[in-house]
Amino acid sequence: MSLAVTSRNASELLKDSQFLEEEQKRIEQRELSRAVIVSNVPKITVDKYEKLCTVLRKVFQQVGNIGSDALWVPQDENKDTKGFALITYDTPEEALKAVLQLNEYPLDKNHTLQVKTLLDIERIVHTSETFEPPSLPIEIPTDPSSRPNLFSWLLDERGRDQFMIRHEETEIYWFDSLGIPPQLEYSRMNWTEADGYWSPRGTYFVTFHIQGIAIWGGPKWERLMRFPHSHVKKFDFSPCENYLVTWNDLDPERDNPKDPECIIIWEVATGRKLRGFLGPKHDEKVAWPMFKFQYKDEMVARLVENAISVYTLPEMTLLDKRSMKIPYIRDFQWSPADSIIAYWQPEVGNNPAKVTLVEMPSRKELRQKAVYSVADIELYWQQNGKYLCCKASRLTKSKKSRLANFEFFRIRQKEIPVEVLEYKEKEVVYDFAWEPDGDRFAIAYGDNASRASVAFYSMEDTQVKYLFSLTQRPVNRIFWAPQNGFVVLAGLGSLNGQLEFYNVNEQESMNQSEHFMCTNAEWDASGRFVATWVPYSRNKMECGYIIWTFYGKEVYQATISMFSQFLWRPRPEWLLSKEQQKKIKKNLKSYRERYEREDQELKEMRRSGKAAERKKLRDAWKQYLQSIGEDDKPFQWMSGKKETTEEIVEITEELLEFKEEIIDK
Repeated sequence: MSLAVTSRNASELLKDSQFLEEEQKRIEQRELSRAVIVSNVPKITVDKYEKLCTVLRKVFQQVGNIGSDALWVPQDENKDTKGFALITYDTPEEALKAVLQLNEYPLDKNHTLQVKTLLDIERIVHTSETFEPPSLPIEIPTDPSSRPNLFSWLLDERGRDQFMIRHEETEIYWFDSLGIPPQLEYSRMNWTEADGYWSPRGTYFVTFHIQGIAIWGGPKWERLMRFPHSHVKKFDFSPCENYLVTWNDLDPERDNPKDPECIIIWEVATGRKLRGFLGPKHDEKVAWPMFKFQYKDEMVARLVENAISVYTLPEMTLLDKRSMKIPYIRDFQWSPADSIIAYWQPEVGNNPAKVTLVEMPSRKELRQKAVYSVADIELYWQQNGKYLCCKASRLTKSKKSRLANFEFFRIRQKEIPVEVLEYKEKEVVYDFAWEPDGDRFAIAYGDNASRASVAFYSMEDTQVKYLFSLTQRPVNRIFWAPQNGFVVLAGLGSLNGQLEFYNVNEQESMNQSEHFMCTNAEWDASGRFVATWVPYSRNKMECGYIIWTFYGKEVYQATISMFSQFLWRPRPEWLLSKEQQKKIKKNLKSYRERYEREDQELKEMRRSGKAAERKKLRDAWKQYLQSIGEDDKPFQWMSGKKETTEEIVEITEELLEFKEEIIDK
């Protein structure tokens, strides 16, 4: 049985019969989800039995592994088959693929296979013959005294951040800046059947299950709400965490047009289904997220054929009862700080490609820019919504190669001026990244990623201003810190985890290091620490994570079997005004002294605690020797004296003022 373990309430959980019952039920459902029932199998005699099994195994091994004893075709007393088969896969995901891809599979002219999971069959068998109206979802309690404090983690006295890792278990840790090993906050086996995720502001933790998704939070990590949507593959939260959208890849031909189940928009607080939509066909390319939310959660938009459909929230009614007709539209993005949609259209005939900005809900066109000889366009909003970058892949005159072209829109200036930045034909652009809370951006480019260049620019003046470049760097990804102008230049994937920690303000390389074969990097919310990690799928022997300081010093490293995921917990936006933030920065020295004193006290406490633990172990050893009639004299040769003490010396460096005087004789 899989149990949840927490440092605070493990004993309580073990005594909670409801919790144990739910855990057992969840495990049973997972086992049932691994098996599929195949009906309409040919009824044959015993002499053709082995051939039938071979054919079925060949068909169903297309989607997942089938063990030697995982295929069962029942026979009657005459050894004739009964017309169905039971197949067990290694994981529920493989069984789901079998249902989605092999249901209605034409085995021959007379037999079309029907495939369902054993869990679905169990539900049908145990369905009551009398109709019972569904119970309403349980709403998160509105009474403050009974509602869990969803922001309790922000009240940590030391202001620590949390992170989540996933391996054979899913674990949440506290991270301390003093070099103390991460402290386990909560751990649970089989908490999620796919990757876990935080909501945008860190309020909720999201888990995947065969039946749908669930959100968790509060000081005891309670399950706050369930969203029943069978076999969910992807989800997305709205920026303010009021709504979420889920998608399960149900083919529209099998969906119910009157009550679609492929894509569902949910209200988070109540678990209420606001509206369902049909999804794309299986042979269509899926661009996720399919629904994109406005920054205040007042609207949500969807790209449809030659149009954008915008819906009001929470009513989910089409804005002005009509979609915005935009011929050949390819993609759109909401501004992260304004009710503005940016979209682009490709070249059609003699008409150039276009990038357009539209204000919502008025649908007023704010700006349009034509771009010529374009193959593709990517839209990058700056975090504060001040700028929009359009990276255009332009075709050369010969149409045989491409070059990068950047169009920068100054959203807050009158008439939204646009500036252009071009790169040469042979210079491949590997990455583009805005400074999250600033006016700068960086571009990694070159003819070879192992010796790429990184150029830094500023939008602070009236024109794009070139700042400086770094050359001959193994870089294909750029990671800006949330604040203070620090950046990690990373060579991921084929570049095997080369890392450079750079101070853009001082134009100074602080350190260069390597995390071999790492695939990703992520800054914590404070911008003081950055984590890199290697999943099990990339390196089975050395999978795990490393946490670094902003200047590139390794703080903590963990190698974990079956490690697959690392995520810092996001923080909500500051509630302090700009004036209050300035006041704090002005008095930062007084705060700093207080916190440094607290840090020193904590260090001393840890040292004394370690010394006490060592003394406790020595006393226990002596007591054991006395109990067996021995003493510790034979072991004193290791230290050379009867009793040893360990003195912990703290080395501090003090910079003394030095003056040089020249005295005339």
